[in-house]
Amino acid sequence: MSNTPQLAEAMIKRAEQYNQTMAFINHPPKDCTINVITPDKSFAVGRLTTNKEKLEAGYQMGLKAARDIVQQNS
Repeated sequence: MSNTPQLAEAMIKRAEQYNQTMAFINHPPKDCTINVITPDKSFAVGRLTTNKEKLEAGYQMGLKAARDIVQQNS
């Protein structure tokens, strides 16, 4: 990691940044609305998935979910 100090720093701060992000999402400012889009049970993509078809299907699932949220809030 001595060749990539920024990567090492990001890894060290990852948990703290994640926790701060989750706190913001769960307790947003009063003038802020957050729509959280999460995959349903049929989401076949994991952290180590390399299957291109599964990745594409997951991407399309996310696009559809985002479009649905935008349409609901328009």
